Amino acid sequence: MLLVSDIGNSNIVSGIYDNSNLLCSWRINTNQKRTSIEYFVLLKAILQENKLDISDITSFIISSVVPHLNPIFEEMAITYFHINPILVNYTLPLGLSFSHIPDPSVIGADLLVNASAAFHKYKKNCIIVDLGTATTIQLVSNQGEFLGTAIIPGILSSAKQLFKKAAKLYSIPINIKISHLNIIGQDTRNSLLSGIICGNSLMIDGFIKRIKQDFRDKLSGEFVAIATGGIASLIYEYTTEIDILDKDLTLDGLHIIYQKTTENKHLE
Repeated sequence: MLLVSDIGNSNIVSGIYDNSNLLCSWRINTNQKRTSIEYFVLLKAILQENKLDISDITSFIISSVVPHLNPIFEEMAITYFHINPILVNYTLPLGLSFSHIPDPSVIGADLLVNASAAFHKYKKNCIIVDLGTATTIQLVSNQGEFLGTAIIPGILSSAKQLFKKAAKLYSIPINIKISHLNIIGQDTRNSLLSGIICGNSLMIDGFIKRIKQDFRDKLSGEFVAIATGGIASLIYEYTTEIDILDKDLTLDGLHIIYQKTTENKHLE
């Protein structure tokens, strides 16, 4: 079985694939102070909860935007799983081209994985919206051209700063399902939710419309807008331009990249 892990600034999202089937997935907080054995103990407990054993894991692929954790996860994989993990970078067989990018080595592994996943899964001009610590909006053509990214302060991180700086505003939970939200609120809580949720949804819609407008004459074929990330399901309800909610896009991308990488090795 294949273990896939996407190490982000706020969360580490992982899953187990048996061939092409995603058996289970989970999300834990990113903690740069944890050691390899601490991450192993945590992972072992999660596997046991899902009626799996560490001996079931035969392969491991990692994407990471937290360099400090890379050697820790590599040490965990080698010491406790006896696996040399694959660490995602732009030189792997992603199915992408980078002729529009001056230095592809600086592209975040999460962006590479999402771009590869969207290209292989949808085969259209893909606008990918990933709602994490930062909100990223990227464009990949139906030929696999990585055309660029917008990086925007994330919804949760921006809200936390607002609550911290504004004396009369109080923190409210915004990572839960919210229904019947009006465009403007009649009390502090709903006014905040309107600004945070509706405001970001309108911003995302605006980006998607502008990208389509700017690239419609440069790219042939249809556009599809895909949302993924921790609170994508919340934002998805309030946008008009996002076509697909794909919660497992990043995990699927890691699985696809692993498959392509091992296929290439067999051909060498």
